[in-house]
Amino acid sequence: MTLKRLALFLLALPALLLAGAVAWLLLVFDADSLRPRLMAEAERATGRRVTIDGPLKLGLFPLSVAAGGVSLANLPGGSRPEMLTLRRAEAEVAFGPLLRGQVVVSALRLTGADLLLERRNWIFERPPTPAAPASAPTAPRDPGPAAFRLDNVVLTDARVAAAGQRIDIAQATLRAGTHFAAEARWRDQPLRLTAQAGALTATPWPLTAEATAEGIALRFEGSAPGPDQWDAAEGMATLRLDRAARLAPLLPAAATWPAMQDITISAALRPGRAIGALRLEVAQAAQGPARLEMLRLAAEGPEAPITGTANLRLGLGLLALELTAGPAARFWPGRPASDWPMGLVAQGEGLTITANGVLGASGGPGAGNFALRAADLGATGRRLGLPFPALRDVSVSARATPEGDGIRLAPFELASASGDLAGDILLQPGTPPRVTAQLRGQRLDLDATMAALAVPIPAAPAAPAAPLVAPPLPRPGPARVIPDLPLPTDWLARLPVAGEAGLGLGELVWNGVTYRDLDLRAVLAPGSAILDPFAVTLPGGQVALRIEATPARLALRASTQDLDTAAFETAYGLPRRLSGPLELDLDLAGPAGGLRAWLAGASGHLGLAMLGGRLEPAMVAGIPPQLLSLLLPGGMPAEGIAQRCTALWLRIGDGAARIETLLVEGALGRLGGTGAIGLADEALNLRLLPDLRLGQVNVRAPVGVVGTLAAPRVGQVDARGAAAGALGALLSLQRTPDRRLGALAEDLSNGGPALPDCAPALTAARGGRAGPVPPPRDAEPAPRVTTQDLLRGLLGR
Repeated sequence: MTLKRLALFLLALPALLLAGAVAWLLLVFDADSLRPRLMAEAERATGRRVTIDGPLKLGLFPLSVAAGGVSLANLPGGSRPEMLTLRRAEAEVAFGPLLRGQVVVSALRLTGADLLLERRNWIFERPPTPAAPASAPTAPRDPGPAAFRLDNVVLTDARVAAAGQRIDIAQATLRAGTHFAAEARWRDQPLRLTAQAGALTATPWPLTAEATAEGIALRFEGSAPGPDQWDAAEGMATLRLDRAARLAPLLPAAATWPAMQDITISAALRPGRAIGALRLEVAQAAQGPARLEMLRLAAEGPEAPITGTANLRLGLGLLALELTAGPAARFWPGRPASDWPMGLVAQGEGLTITANGVLGASGGPGAGNFALRAADLGATGRRLGLPFPALRDVSVSARATPEGDGIRLAPFELASASGDLAGDILLQPGTPPRVTAQLRGQRLDLDATMAALAVPIPAAPAAPAAPLVAPPLPRPGPARVIPDLPLPTDWLARLPVAGEAGLGLGELVWNGVTYRDLDLRAVLAPGSAILDPFAVTLPGGQVALRIEATPARLALRASTQDLDTAAFETAYGLPRRLSGPLELDLDLAGPAGGLRAWLAGASGHLGLAMLGGRLEPAMVAGIPPQLLSLLLPGGMPAEGIAQRCTALWLRIGDGAARIETLLVEGALGRLGGTGAIGLADEALNLRLLPDLRLGQVNVRAPVGVVGTLAAPRVGQVDARGAAAGALGALLSLQRTPDRRLGALAEDLSNGGPALPDCAPALTAARGGRAGPVPPPRDAEPAPRVTTQDLLRGLLGR
C-alpha cells in the first residue's frame, strides 16, 4: 500500500465508522419509543395537547424522522376538538450541523394538513415554569438545548378554514422562515398566495402578503412588534379588481352592480386591530347610457364622514360630482342602526344639481332636499343626450319627507321663463301608484311649455319603395258643420297612476289665448277621470265646468254668467256674430270617441240666454237668400240689430236637439219657432215664426226650414200661415183692429201659441232659474198709414 492510499484511508476512517455507527443505531434503535417524549415536549411548547397516533420512523439517506396521524388540540369551546391534524409529517435533518451540536431541519414536509383558524387559536400560551425554592442552592446554569434552525417547510394537500371560508392548498412552501408561496383554490377559484417576512428576531417584524386570482389581488404590507403580536400590527391592506363581477362568488349581489372596472379598495390597519383611513377608487362604472369616471371616495376612519369626487359622462356632456356621506361604520355588523346622511352636488353643461338627505335607520329613505338650476335646460339635455324640455331659467326645489309608505314633496317649487308652480305632492306606492298634489302658480305659458316638451323622435327607417298605385278617390260625402274632432278617452283604461290633484293658476296662456283665475281639481283612477271643480276666466268672462270621463263615456257640464261674446269671439279669431252678455247652461253626456258621435248619442240640454246685446251682420252669413228674405225682408242692417233679449232652450236626446224655447227679440221685431235638429246627420226640421215690424207694418208669417246645417233651405210654404200673416199686417194698420178679421187670422194660423215675452223665455232658457229681465215695452202709438204704406210693407219696398 502506498503512502498516499494509506493517508486517504486514515482520513475516511472516522466517517466510515460514524456511518456504520448510525446504520447500526437505525437497525437496533426503536425510534417509536421517543413518541411520548416528543408529544410532551410539543405540549410544553404550545400549551396544547399534541397527539401522534402513527409510529415514528427514522431514515438514513437523508437523515430524517417521520410520523403519521399528528394532531394539535383546539382551544376549549372551539367548533371542533382539533385545531390541526396531519396525515403525515416528515423532517429531514442536516447531518453535518448535527455533529457540531446544531439541529438544522433542511426540510419539513407536511401532508394532508387540516387547519382551523378561529377565536384567535393561533396564539399559544405556554404554561409558566415553576419557580425554584428560595433556599435552594444555586444550580449550575444549563447550557440549554442545542441550536435549532428550520430552513424549508413544504405543505401538500392541505385545507385551511377560517370565518366560514375554506381554502384548499395543493402545495405551499416556506423558505428560511421568510418566503412563502402557495397554489390554492377558494370557492372553485384558483389562488396564488405569496408572503415575505423578516427574520423572527427582527423588531419590528415586517410582513408583505398577497393573494391573487384571476382579476383580483389582495395585498397587505406592514409590520408588527413580533410574529406573535398581531394585535399591535399596522400597515395597509389593498384590494384590486379588474371588474366588480369578480366579487360575485363572495357577494352574489355584485352580479347586479353597475359594470365597474379597475377598482381599488384600501384600508389602513392601526395597532389594537383598529381601522384607519379608507379609500375607494373606481376608474369607470357604466349603467345604461351613463358612465362614471374617476370615482374617488375617502374617509379618515370608519367613524369619519366620507367625501368623494367623480365625473359623470352622459352623451357628449360631462358633470363633475362632489359626494358626501356618513361614516362607513354605520354598516358594521352588530352596529346599532341609525340615520346615514348623504349629499350630492353635480355641476356642468349649464346645470347645477344639489341633493342631500338621509338613509333612515330602518333602511328606507329619510328626509332630504333637492334643487336644480339650469339656464337652458334644452341645450343641457342635447349635450347630455337626455330628452329635457327646452325650458329657460329653470329652478326646481323640493323637500322630501317620508309619510306612511310614501314620500311627500313639500314645499315643492318650479319656476322657469314659461311659468311657475308651487305646492306639495304626495307619492305613494301601490298598484297603481298614487299621486296627490296641490299646486298653485302665478303664470304658466302652456304654449311655450308644450313647445319645450316637444322632443324630436328619430324617423323610422324608410321602407322599400312600393310600386306606385293610384289611391282610390274618396267618395264625396255630405258637407258637415259639426267638426269630427277626436275626443279620445280610451287611454283612461291604461292610466298608470291614480290620485287627486288641485291646480290654481293666476294666468294661463294656451293656443295664444290668455286664461285667468284657473281653479281645477282632478280625480284620476284607472278607467275614470273627474274634473270638478273646473273654473276659469275666459276672454269675456268666467266659465264653470265639470267633466267626467270613462273609456266609453264623456259627460260635460258648463255654465257662464254674462260672458262678453264680442271679447270671446275676438280672442278666438271668430267672426263677430253676437255682441252682449251671454249666459250658458250646458249639460250633456254621451259616448266618447269623437265630437259627432258624442253629440249624436248625447242626452241633456243646452240653454242660452242674453239680456240686450246686438246681432251682428256676420250672423246671417251663409243663410241662403231665399230664407234670409223671409226672415229679414228688409235685409240685415249694416250696423246690426239691437236686441232686447235672446233665449234658447234645446232638449237633447235620441240623436236630435229639440227646440223647447226660442225667442229673439230686437229692434226689428221677434223671432220664435219650434222643431228639431238631427245631431247624427245635421238634418233640419224647423218651423220659425218671425214677427217683424217693417216700417209701419207688422208681418208675422211662419217659415219652414229643412235641409241640413250646411245647406238649409225653405220648406213647403204654409198657405194658411201666410194668409194669417197678411191679415195680421192689415190689422196692424187699423186704428181699431177688426175683431172678425182677427178671429180669421187666428183660425188661419191654426191657433198656434203667441210668441212669449222676454221674461218667461229667459227664465226657461236659464233652466227655470230666475235672473234679470228687460223692462216692459212701452205702448206704441197707433200708426197712421196709407195704402201705399201697406203695399210697401208687404212688398218690402
